Formats: sequence, C-alpha cells, structure tokens
Amino acid sequence: MSLEEVLFILSLPKVLGKDPETNEEIKVGIGKFGPYVALGKNFTSVPEFDALRTLTLDKAIEITKHAKEKKGTKGQATEPVKTFGEVDGKLLAVFSGRYGLYGKYGKDNFALEKEMKSNPSALDTLTVEKMLELYKNYTPKEKTKKKTTKEEIEQKWGILPPNIIFYKLCFIIMKKA
Repeated sequence: MSLEEVLFILSLPKVLGKDPETNEEIKVGIGKFGPYVALGKNFTSVPEFDALRTLTLDKAIEITKHAKEKKGTKGQATEPVKTFGEVDGKLLAVFSGRYGLYGKYGKDNFALEKEMKSNPSALDTLTVEKMLELYKNYTPKEKTKKKTTKEEIEQKWGILPPNIIFYKLCFIIMKKA
C-alpha cells in the first residue's frame, strides 16, 4: 500500500457536495460493510474500493438514485395481475408474489393451483366461482416453532455457552442493583 493510498483512506469520509434536489450532503467513505456513498442517512454500497477515488458528485447522485429505485417493494402493495372485482365487499384478485402467483380475498391470501402458479396463461380460465372455491378449500400450513430449552442446550454442549452465562450474570447483577 502506497503513501498516497494511506492518505486517501485517512481523508475518508469525504464530502463530495450537496444533492441539488434535497440539499443534503453526499459523502463517500469506508464502513464496516465496505466502501459506500451516503446521501443524508441513506447509505449505498460501492462495488469497488478503487471507484471511491474517481467518484464524482454526478456519479454519486446516480448511484444513490439507482439504489432508491432498486430497493424492494417488500411490505408494499402491488398491482394485481388479474382482478375479479368486489365480492361481498372484499376485493378478489390474483397477485404476483415472491413464490409465484397467489390469490387474495380481502386481506386473506390463498394458494392457487400449481399449474396456475407456473403458467400465467392458465389464469384466463379462472372464474369468480373457481377463485372462491380455492379460497374456501385453502388451509394454511401450521407454523411450528420449537423453543430450545436451557436443558437441551446443556445436554448438547455439556454446559451453557459463555454468552448465555454472561447474560445471566448481567441479569442477576442488574436485579440486585
């Protein structure tokens, strides 16, 4: 590593300028996940460290805008692939999700038949009656979450792991205080 590289690293984080739209500072730096561009409190990773040296304000703005567009729509409503209108005051529609196509009746989601999930052209044969039948016949899978007990941990490891012992000690000390 040359002296020039070391001096560059020590100069980080560096302010490139202000975003013309939001008037927030745009910074570049190195964080615990690698090189980044920061616009206000929004951080975007830069794929290569060497790109930080040649990064201009315009390129940094482009990187942050591209990251905003690329961010997932997790938890946000999407447009339905096919709607059947309202039935009993609830929307009946087919949506595209993470695991393929699914039906939605009001707030309840339900699975479609396997051939419909993989073949969107099969949606043309769907009717309101068929969708309601799929909804009524759908039984969601039970989510079982087994909680590991202290005894099972002791049996597996012989003793409690150090982090659990540490937390127990902290709890006891705080309780006495």
